[in-house]
Parts: sequence; structure tokens; C-alpha cells
Amino acid sequence: MKNKNELLLDSFSFIVFLLIFVINTKMLL
Repeated sequence: MKNKNELLLDSFSFIVFLLIFVINTKMLL
């Protein structure tokens, strides 16, 4: 079982990754 800090970090990094991905695709289009 993970503690809350690790879960928050995982979800945060995932959201950041999604944001970067979306921004990159918009730049290319």
C-alpha cells in the first residue's frame, strides 16, 4: 500500500505528462 504522498506525486506527474502531450500536439497542428 502506498502512502498518500506517493499517490499524489504519481497523479501529479501523470497530469503534467498529459498537459505536455496536449500542448505539443497543439503546437504541431
